[in-house]
Amino acid sequence: MAEDHLPASFCPRARPEVVLPDHGGWISGPCLDVCGRCGQPKPDDGNDWCGQCEEQDGAEALAALLGAESVNAADLAAGDVVLLDDGTRAEITDIRSGDYWLATGDHGAGVALGWQSGSSSGVMFRSGDDVLQRIS
Repeated sequence: MAEDHLPASFCPRARPEVVLPDHGGWISGPCLDVCGRCGQPKPDDGNDWCGQCEEQDGAEALAALLGAESVNAADLAAGDVVLLDDGTRAEITDIRSGDYWLATGDHGAGVALGWQSGSSSGVMFRSGDDVLQRIS
């Protein structure tokens, strides 16, 4: 008969790990790698930063190289060229203000930004004070 009072992660064949305090009072043993930028856990892939921080840093570096300026989403106009989150250059085709589900997952006042880049197009829903990178 199976024992059902044990947690789901229990493995009867797993050997216990020995974790002892060292001379400085620290606990030694397995540790979790954390991102050097945001402090969140990250995979042990040899990088100092997590994937999200690497992407953000790349987008910021690209914006600096292209001479982009930071502007609020509500201040954009049709015809402006912006950098999307993945570094793609896109032209704003239309802007509508209204009550939307925003990129943060919250519902509220914001702007719908229609964009086009080559044969790709889409709509971004942002709060009016969200900062985007506009390329002059």
